[in-house]
Amino acid sequence: MLTIGFTNHYFTLWNVTSYERKGIYGERYLDIHYNYCQNLSMVEAEAIAKVEARTDIYEIDLSLRGMNGSFWTKRMIKDFDSWRFSFGKLTGSDMRTCTDVWQLRRAMQAESSGRRRVWARRRLLELGELLKFSWTKEQKVYDFDTIVYENGDPTNPFTMQTVKLNYGSPKQLEWWLAKQAIAVLQDGHHFTPGEKVVVEVKLLSEFHFDGMYGTTYIQTFATADGKKVKYKGGTPQDISKEEYVKIKGTVKHDSYKGVNETYLQRIKILAK
Repeated sequence: MLTIGFTNHYFTLWNVTSYERKGIYGERYLDIHYNYCQNLSMVEAEAIAKVEARTDIYEIDLSLRGMNGSFWTKRMIKDFDSWRFSFGKLTGSDMRTCTDVWQLRRAMQAESSGRRRVWARRRLLELGELLKFSWTKEQKVYDFDTIVYENGDPTNPFTMQTVKLNYGSPKQLEWWLAKQAIAVLQDGHHFTPGEKVVVEVKLLSEFHFDGMYGTTYIQTFATADGKKVKYKGGTPQDISKEEYVKIKGTVKHDSYKGVNETYLQRIKILAK
């Protein structure tokens, strides 16, 4: 599990892995390996942003402090029932009644026992924080144990792989359905550049990024007759995802990665 800790003056990225083993007298231990990855930043918000640019699976443990190098510890595992947390601040507590979504997600990803991961998943399903559906996504796969570091920076820190998943969050389901809806729309150059058109659209997806001129919003719309059009600008358009809205906009043609795209600029909402 990628973990943000602290080292000297810096918030630091660690890769924390644990292995369960038995002692010579049958006692059970958890070997915890802390592999130093890199210093991130002296500012916590900047450190978090750097990690979230790579992955959404991580945790923050500011009690994790060490030198610029890897180390390991061990602790004895108590014989908890399989539905109890075996580590973290909720060690020993009941997953079946837990409402701490962060801890449940961490347990589903990082518990060494398969049964405990199942209990965590079941509880997330009960809370509505996890849904069962089949989908795929491009995922960054890291291998911090084998990469070479130079001046504190990783080289080739990850590879992109397509993974098939059977569970996801409500936001991930919304994203997947929007992606499927976009896939069946007509790409290309629609209408005439510079033309002012009146169309009915509904919102499919949106995102934003910050640049030297401020925040830019990209919104993707579906027209009532199955075309895909986009908006790009500094102010997001207040358009529904549930029903079509009549708008007026000026046509602009563009292309991205070899795909022709149609943008509507200077949008005016005529009716909701």
